[in-house]
Parts: sequence; structure tokens; C-alpha cells
Amino acid sequence: MKKTILLLAVITALFSSSCNENTDLDPTTPIYQHYEVDFYKDKAVAMANFHKHTAQGSLVELNNGASIKVNNTPMSFYGTGNSEGVFDYATYSIKSDNITFTFKRGDGNTYTNTVHRSDVSAVSIPEELNEIQNDKWISVNYKPTGFEVLTAVLFPKVVGKSYVATTDFVTGNFCFKDVPEGLYSLRVTIKRQIPTKENDKGASGLIDIYSVDEKNMRVVK
Repeated sequence: MKKTILLLAVITALFSSSCNENTDLDPTTPIYQHYEVDFYKDKAVAMANFHKHTAQGSLVELNNGASIKVNNTPMSFYGTGNSEGVFDYATYSIKSDNITFTFKRGDGNTYTNTVHRSDVSAVSIPEELNEIQNDKWISVNYKPTGFEVLTAVLFPKVVGKSYVATTDFVTGNFCFKDVPEGLYSLRVTIKRQIPTKENDKGASGLIDIYSVDEKNMRVVK
């Protein structure tokens, strides 16, 4: 999943500030929009990146009249960089099931894109699941749709390697292999991608929508 802002983003911002030109954005340059929304049980997190022309174009900071808001609130800027998994703009703890991005260009044009919690299938970890065994298939509360992706990752409670499960996309079940015993945080996500409906002239965009659930877990023999 493309995120991991927090400390990583701050470090990236400090590093990239010396590596990227701080020039005014040309209002006529087509800008590709890339958004992400993570729906947790009690909140949403919104993120955004902007590229010149296409998704493969260089990342840009919005300036010279360009701006981005989510639910009418300006998004915080963390700094442009090229590290995979880091978004430049983010807003945390949005208490709404309806997320609206408002992208304004320096030429006065405004593009609005909205997603709702119901746009992605909900996933939840069963309350009774507290332990994980290697090579044992696990079922979560989720009904596969065929156009979404299920991912399960174990993050260690102390600094160390994370582990990604093998997923059966037909059943929605997953299985871990070769994970050492210990305490972890299990993070399960359902991902759906949809194109942006309103776009800058000459460009397009994409919105990644996630349903997210997390729970402390013990890996046992």
C-alpha cells in the first residue's frame, strides 16, 4: 500500500528539500492527480501526490495559485520526493465517510473528486482471532468481489522484518509462512482503484481506496 507517511515522510521531506528545485508551478502544465483514502473503523486518512503530465512524471509541489483541500480543509504538505510509499500531502483522523478532494489550479480551474466508505468492501479481523500459525489459512470478514485486492501484513512489535501473507483471491483467505514466534500487529486491507472523474486538461488521475483493520497478534508454533 502506498503510504507510510509519519516519521518516514518527515525524513524524506528534509532530504528532498535539498534535491528538488523550488520553482513556481506553471499553471498551463497538465497535472496528474493521485489520491489515497484509508477507511479505518472510526476514521479516514487522506493522501495525495501530484505529477507532471502522467503518473510517471516528476512529483510537484502545488504553488503559484494551485492548492489541494480535503473536505474543505487544506492538506498538510510533507515535501516532494521520489521514495516509493511516501505521499506528499496528508490529512489524518477525518471523521466522515464521505471524502472530497478539491484540486485548484493557478488558472482558476477547480477539479473535485469524491469517494465514500461504501466504494470499497469492508474488511474486519474476527474478534476471536488472537494467534496465527504458519502454513495455516486464515479467514477474515470479507466477501471477495473480483475487482479488489486483499493484503495481510504482520508488523513486529519491535524493530524488525515485516511479513506479507499469501492470499487466495477466490476465497479471500490468507496464509503466512516462516514467521518467527512473537508479538506482531496484523494489518489487513482491501484495495480498490478508481479513476478520477474531474481532471486537469491533458491529464488524468487515480484514487486508491482502502478498507483497513488492525489487531495485535501472537505468532505461535
